[in-house]
Amino acid sequence: MRISSLAILTFLFIVGACNRDPREKLPQTGSFGNSKTTSSELGSIPISALDTLIAANQEIVLEGKVQKVCQGEGCWLSLERDGKAPVLIEIKDKAFQLPSKIEGKTARVNGILTTDSSDKYSRKILADGIIIE
Repeated sequence: MRISSLAILTFLFIVGACNRDPREKLPQTGSFGNSKTTSSELGSIPISALDTLIAANQEIVLEGKVQKVCQGEGCWLSLERDGKAPVLIEIKDKAFQLPSKIEGKTARVNGILTTDSSDKYSRKILADGIIIE
């Protein structure tokens, strides 16, 4: 039995289309989410200064090196902290996606600092916007 060339091409097209991650089309650097992240009004703090912030539910802009990024939906990342647990950054309401290959890059995150002593990430940020450099 002979399979037509059209059937083979159709099959290859479908397989190729299903295997593509739409986040591969996203730029690996730039602004994601709310452009307020670039605002100089808020300034930014280095991740090493995170422990000096005591109050939760305050808006901050935090800058640090990306340790990991969600490989599923692109809805979170973690920032490295010297000798301490990383800081989890969750995308608020999954409002935008992050590129999949940003480990090791610098991220500037605008969001609300939250605390939860029962969570392994005792401090996390619900991000409105992120700049990847």
